[in-house]
Amino acid sequence: MSVMVIAETRRGELRDVSLELIGAARTIKDAAGGRLTVAVVAADAEAHAGALALDGVDEVLTVSSPAAHFEPHVSQRALEVLIESERPALVLAGHTIDSLGFAPAVAVSAGLGFASDVTALGWEDGPTASRGAYGDKLVAELDFPGRETTLLMLRAGAFEPAEGAGQAPVRAVDVELGDA
Repeated sequence: MSVMVIAETRRGELRDVSLELIGAARTIKDAAGGRLTVAVVAADAEAHAGALALDGVDEVLTVSSPAAHFEPHVSQRALEVLIESERPALVLAGHTIDSLGFAPAVAVSAGLGFASDVTALGWEDGPTASRGAYGDKLVAELDFPGRETTLLMLRAGAFEPAEGAGQAPVRAVDVELGDA
């Protein structure tokens, strides 16, 4: 079992939601075992690797983007390639304006299990997720039977950010992204 976190940057800075995603992923890794990989797609991806190599992270993957700013089609293509090559059981992205530009499209094109605005996670023979329904008057409990990979978009602020320096190796991944 492996978990992949998709880190986010904006204007050259790592976004706080990235550390929250790593914190959430570590709880799944602790419950289910396996590996935790963090991927970052940005023009300056390598510059963020050290800040993402936190305690519990097994590897940081960097994908260099030809675009100076966020481009959803670049992130979509990179994530499709990473899922195909790394085969994670669970992919975590932020429920943010940027991730909304690519994550649902990746889930549909790859036939992944999918949920957005997730506020709680678990692992019971596969990922489980909780999210609000009917204006947050109810909590929907979701599982994803029969899905090899599930992509969950986590609500910012719903999970504790990861802390603690780690020693995760960094690997640059070449992805044919075309002209951004």
